[in-house]
Amino acid sequence: MREVDAQTFSDMVPGSPPIAADREKFLKPNFTKKNMSEYAIGIQLTKTIKSVFQTAASDGMRVLHSPPHKVSGCLYQMSDAFNRVGIYLDNETARRATTLSAADGAKKLTREQVESGDFGRHSWHWIAVLGVVKGFHNPECAFDMGRAPSMSSDFIFEEDSDWLDSDDDAEGVQPPSVPNALLDSMDDEDGSSDTSSDDGDSEPCTGRAGTKESAVSELADFMYNLATRQHRTFTYGFYVQWRRARLLYFDRTGILVSESFDWTKPTSPLHDFVWKLAHMTPTELGYDPTAQQASFEDMVKVYQKAMDPLLSEAIRGYINSAFFSTTEQSDLDQFPIYKLTVPTPHSSPEEEFLDSERRLLPAAAQESQRAFLVGRPHFTAEDLIGQIRAATSPSTSRRSDSAS
Repeated sequence: MREVDAQTFSDMVPGSPPIAADREKFLKPNFTKKNMSEYAIGIQLTKTIKSVFQTAASDGMRVLHSPPHKVSGCLYQMSDAFNRVGIYLDNETARRATTLSAADGAKKLTREQVESGDFGRHSWHWIAVLGVVKGFHNPECAFDMGRAPSMSSDFIFEEDSDWLDSDDDAEGVQPPSVPNALLDSMDDEDGSSDTSSDDGDSEPCTGRAGTKESAVSELADFMYNLATRQHRTFTYGFYVQWRRARLLYFDRTGILVSESFDWTKPTSPLHDFVWKLAHMTPTELGYDPTAQQASFEDMVKVYQKAMDPLLSEAIRGYINSAFFSTTEQSDLDQFPIYKLTVPTPHSSPEEEFLDSERRLLPAAAQESQRAFLVGRPHFTAEDLIGQIRAATSPSTSRRSDSAS
């Protein structure tokens, strides 16, 4: 995990920033006091990001605030999702997956909130940009979010210092120190916090409650859950604590984090970042171009193959588990089927199994690439970064899915 200054991070993100006339249309968030709940901060953040998307006339993504609800995600356990703001793909399937039900907490919303479209169900499969929201006094914040002076070290995890309880423009915040326990914390799976409150300040999936180390572990869990459920080459994110924010970029090699800044100003790096997101292609957003959502025709072919009477029961069961374990549309939305384009390997005689007859690939399969449909994961590695994770799949971002 390494820090870069905010301008360097902004320059890394493709696209041009908004002009002054556009910035005048951005909503100014209403911040009144430091003890605002994370739920209230999330509402202001959502409205601000939404105003940027609306000004940019974006139709491919939308921002959603997820109120506390049960969600499958933290190392495959059910836990209370804290108030989370994320940027999601905006298509028919993604909207079905993120539409709130009464069980998800929709009953607690006002009619105005429901009609605004700002609230939605969290989904690891359809979130495009990861967001984390923390209250001013929440000790479980992964980063020092104060206004820090220029640092000689490019590491940014601080274990012992507190954010000064003073005005936002306070100076003299201690510079962060080296994250000695960072890598260990990323593998931490010791339980989770399962508390919730009406104002939405519940915190899930933390290794050691109330510490910065547990907050880093929590962030790593979120990155892991996203990376194992999507075909991504990299992912962007943002981390907000009250009026301060940092931008994130992570892939299989590690994490880049911007310096903290005041995101409530229309000239902030967050506004520039969201504006650029609104104009990005899927590849620029980090989506693997060799993985596309399977079509209805693709699924028909799989179904026909699964019904082949000559197919062994073991293989039929494997296919049913990966693709047809349920007929519920909501479940299909939560586990979308992908079509992967993979280069055809040209094996040598030495690579053949010694106890098998050598077979020539069909003519169609001797082309430069082949297509595979993948569904529910049969296995996922436990590592977010490193060679072990990358070795399990053709691309550095691909999860180890079932293939047919």
